[in-house]
Amino acid sequence: AAVPALVWRRSRTAAWLLMAVVATRVAFHAWSGGEWVGRHRFLLPTLPFLYLLVIASVAALRVRPLRPYAAAAVALLLLGLGWVSYPVREAAALAYGRELNAAHGALGRAVNSGTAPDALIAMDDAGLGPYLSRRRNLDMLGLNDRHIARLPGRFSYKVDVPYVLGRSPDLIVLISSVAEPTRGEHLPLPAHAALAADSTFHARYEFVRTYTMRMNYHLGVFRRRDSRAVPAGF
Repeated sequence: AAVPALVWRRSRTAAWLLMAVVATRVAFHAWSGGEWVGRHRFLLPTLPFLYLLVIASVAALRVRPLRPYAAAAVALLLLGLGWVSYPVREAAALAYGRELNAAHGALGRAVNSGTAPDALIAMDDAGLGPYLSRRRNLDMLGLNDRHIARLPGRFSYKVDVPYVLGRSPDLIVLISSVAEPTRGEHLPLPAHAALAADSTFHARYEFVRTYTMRMNYHLGVFRRRDSRAVPAGF
């Protein structure tokens, strides 16, 4: 639907510039491997540019009586699928928000109110929890940690247990499929399973509480036994 704008004399210069922006973003998506959460977040920024190209294509129609029909077809193309899928997407997003608040939100608020300002957390899937905690966070996935990010391997498969333990986090939060993880298979992330298998981790940290997001997603919180920033009764 955007092709006519690329060839119409009055729009083709601007249209090709817009298409270059779209192509750059798509190339980045392909080069990076895409975002792993879903929802096409890396590609969504291309939509406004594509919409402009499609609208310019409607304007490029030389047969004026066809323009209203073309505009209606474009409106159906650009809005129809979103209109139909919106209620389902909205319900899923609201349910996710409630689950996120029950686990990550509750954890962040508890850390904020029950620990010293200099406490260090080590937590993955790190967003709402560290944000509400107002504490420093060691991202073991490497999204916000230069050392782990530069390790060889794919995202979420990079592991450096000595580095994590060497930073001496006051709290380590492990994602598990059960409320009280006791074995590596309960921990879907490789770095978390590696920590659970490490004797030093068990010697220095104790399990203190769980926050449940859903039936198969729990945040297991482990406190460093000698931590001064996190009281023993946390």
